Amino acid sequence: MKIGIGHAHGKIILIGEHSVVYSQPAIALPFKGVQVSVKVTPSEDMTIDCIYHQGLLEEAPGQLDNIKAVTLEVFKRLNKQQNFNIHIESTIPQERGMGSSAAVANATIAAIYDYYDEVLDKQTQFELAQVAEAISHGDPSGLDALITVSDKPLYFVKGQEIAELDIETKGYLIIGDTGEKGQTKLAVQALGQRKLENPQLVDELIYGLGRLAHSVKELLKGNDLYTIGSIMNKSQQYLSQMGISNSSLNNLITISNQSGSLGSKLTGGGWGGCMLALSDDLILAQQIEEALLKNNARQTWVLAF
Repeated sequence: MKIGIGHAHGKIILIGEHSVVYSQPAIALPFKGVQVSVKVTPSEDMTIDCIYHQGLLEEAPGQLDNIKAVTLEVFKRLNKQQNFNIHIESTIPQERGMGSSAAVANATIAAIYDYYDEVLDKQTQFELAQVAEAISHGDPSGLDALITVSDKPLYFVKGQEIAELDIETKGYLIIGDTGEKGQTKLAVQALGQRKLENPQLVDELIYGLGRLAHSVKELLKGNDLYTIGSIMNKSQQYLSQMGISNSSLNNLITISNQSGSLGSKLTGGGWGGCMLALSDDLILAQQIEEALLKNNARQTWVLAF
């Protein structure tokens, strides 16, 4: 039986979440420690097998509206129509700011193209993934759609050419999962409303985050982890002022800083999800990881960069 296979991986926003929606820069890292694999096989009906639903795709819950939409768009692009079973296996935590929705969309797109032996170029895959991301997140920057299939860190400004980064920094990021679902779409909408109510303050915070992201880009060419850590702390202050953080994130951020991190901040959409901390030493990174687990982190990872 013919099959199609597609893969994608998770992502970590190092700096620039939310401000990236307003055309400020952000830096994202590919996180291959968590991945998604999609297999498509011919079927009598259009079905899906994943954590949210097993059965007819049309009867799937709202969490899969993005896959419904992107599948139809792929068929439109290829001028084909066929029933498949879409089998999704993922180690990316759902709704934690690690790019799960974009990764699943990218892997599904790649699997269908693979089934038909069609060439899938990067631009086409990005455009298709953005169809899914618009449903998942409302007004996507495009960063998740790009980084979940990228092998290199990206410096991203909405509407501008993407820059791949060659990082010379040698350090470790410790990622802590609060266990709470992030609420990216709602957080983006809430920040938009806050911007309408207090445009001067929010514009200053958005611009400030953009400047911090630009500074980190330059610092990654060297090995000044202490300054990067300080900027991460400043970024968290800005995000908190925007109303993007919450008590669970703040708890893990405080624990990581008390345990010796060079800097800590939330990563992703906020209002739950994950945080990350920076260390220049692997043993210390593991100690920070242990402290997070002892203080209500659902799970943790250590990423060398």
